Amino acid sequence: MFGLMGIAVEYALAVFLPIAALLAYFYLASLRALLLGSPRAKNSVILLGMTLLWLSAIPGPIVFIGAFLVSIVLFALIWWPRIGNKRPSIRELLRSIKLSNLKSKFREGCKSFAGCLVRYVLSWPAGAVFAVTLQGILSPLVMFILGYEANSNVNLPKFVQENKLAETAKKILRYLMALIAWAFAILNIITNVLMPRWIIVQEKIVSGEVKGLPLAARLLSQVIGKEASYVYGVLVVILALYTAYRAYQYVSKRLNDAYLITILSPFVAFAISANKLGEPLTSIGYAIGMSVALRPISLPNANVMKGPARIKEITVKVTERLGRAILEYEVPLGPLAWLLGVAENGGKRNK
Repeated sequence: MFGLMGIAVEYALAVFLPIAALLAYFYLASLRALLLGSPRAKNSVILLGMTLLWLSAIPGPIVFIGAFLVSIVLFALIWWPRIGNKRPSIRELLRSIKLSNLKSKFREGCKSFAGCLVRYVLSWPAGAVFAVTLQGILSPLVMFILGYEANSNVNLPKFVQENKLAETAKKILRYLMALIAWAFAILNIITNVLMPRWIIVQEKIVSGEVKGLPLAARLLSQVIGKEASYVYGVLVVILALYTAYRAYQYVSKRLNDAYLITILSPFVAFAISANKLGEPLTSIGYAIGMSVALRPISLPNANVMKGPARIKEITVKVTERLGRAILEYEVPLGPLAWLLGVAENGGKRNK
């Protein structure tokens, strides 16, 4: 019953979408005002940022940490190749992002990868609260797409590809992957019927308890003791990061718009992170996606999709506008400009 209540809560969070949208807008507007030199925006950014982060942590601490790191990885995969000659090495990047340099990087923005990363990290709570609010609806859909793409892009080793039975082996492997996905989905449904176990597992990891954790953690405890719970938590996050990399490989083949993938990254991140802990809805979505991929149906490629030109034009404009609101802080201030003491076109407002 508690497990069903947990699922109900995931869907019920969508009711708070208008509040989440309002808080996210106020937060992004405060960031823009801070960039414009508002003397009042700093407190607003801290208060709203902490509120949004607290709301984003509702799915649990491991999901939250995993989602944040996955979002950063996806962002790096998207924007690193697009910086051109200004791309730094990893060592240079770590040197450039210091507490003493954060203010300058914040003002620099996407003129450099480090500045773009600082902007994204600061704006991340706004996207994260949307991802959490719509988790019950969008996370299963995200995992459905990833399951579909994963089972549609199975590559066999070279020595197997040259074999006459390569196609048969590939077909068997795809069916096997779908069966394994359904086995995990059913297992996650059963283990979450009485109580939301994927949330309880996170509590045990944080508290250092091994009892009640999955078999992998209990086996680790035989070797390294109680620290196995923390190691297991780290392994879950690492697995989420690897899945994020694979997800990017699948999705980037169909989506070339960097702003669009940036907007979607928090939704993908929370879905992947929750799924690695055994969240049942995402497991079902992934298994269905795997199964649908077995049929000869192909999703349309984003580059060849045919439709009204007007719809495509509007989509591109909306995507770019939202992306710039996240990375360039171009969200309109409206009446908030007066409240925060800045002019809409930049600078402090005269009293």
